[in-house]
Amino acid sequence: MKQFRTSRRAGPMLVLACLCALMGTGCASKYGPQTTKVNYYSDCYQPIADLRGAEKQFNTTMVMSTAIGAVVGALVGASQTNKPEGAIAGAAIGAGAGAGAGYLIAKYNDEQDSRVRLASYARDLKTDAAALDRVSAAGQVAYNCYSARFRAALEDYKAKRISRAELDARYAEIKSGLAEASSILGQTLDEADRREAEYRQVLQTEAKKASRPVPPVQTVAAPSKKAGKPTRRVTPRQTSDQLQNLSNGVGSYRESAQQVTAVKADLDEIQLQMDKIMLAQG
Repeated sequence: MKQFRTSRRAGPMLVLACLCALMGTGCASKYGPQTTKVNYYSDCYQPIADLRGAEKQFNTTMVMSTAIGAVVGALVGASQTNKPEGAIAGAAIGAGAGAGAGYLIAKYNDEQDSRVRLASYARDLKTDAAALDRVSAAGQVAYNCYSARFRAALEDYKAKRISRAELDARYAEIKSGLAEASSILGQTLDEADRREAEYRQVLQTEAKKASRPVPPVQTVAAPSKKAGKPTRRVTPRQTSDQLQNLSNGVGSYRESAQQVTAVKADLDEIQLQMDKIMLAQG
């Protein structure tokens, strides 16, 4: 009995320690620290700062979801085993449910209506694709802004309105901003690949549940069909159509990722071109 009381006291403390670790590390930016020292071109850096701000907000939401999952898992583990080890194991499992590789499937696993479940996946997919579009748009804005500022600084130097030292300082900031934007887009693409793999896993899982073949991923959505009268049960045709729509959504997500790739390539290429121009100045 004494051991049981000790375990009950130790369990919550160990769970609290686990949560402290989660809160301490879960909000770390996947983009890494800011590397650009902004002295001249705050307007060019703003889209990068906006991406960092949005990512920080997302991380805060995600770590809270993970922490809540850990708390629930810990309470279940402790109640089932009456041991602190059970609380720790439960916390780990709960945290995994909040942020694990199968997060998407686990998120709607309890929804029995396939129409609702597939619609929920499609909604999440649309949101994720829009997030990719915002990243590529921010990268493009940074590209355009820094490119224009570089040309202006070069013209000012040639017209002797600024010194070579100031040109070098301005270029250092421009190059750093372009490199940081490229790095953020690269990190985004890594995450996009993992996310797409999850959605493909969802397609396979849902197709298996519906006893249907996995629909091919298309980059162009199929023409929508006229809606029929509403029914109370899910027909195989309805499920199949929703599966194909979800597959089309994965194709659109892939197109959004490809746009991020294209903008990143432009960011990398312009840095090489600027280096050559600066070398030509002597």
